[in-house]
Amino acid sequence: LWVSPGSKAAEEKRYFDSHLAPFYRIEQ
Repeated sequence: LWVSPGSKAAEEKRYFDSHLAPFYRIEQ
């Protein structure tokens, strides 16, 4: 899945990757 940089989806993914993913991986 490709979204152009700066798009809403890209911003949300970047936020998820930087803020939520580390905690999600720990919970696994």
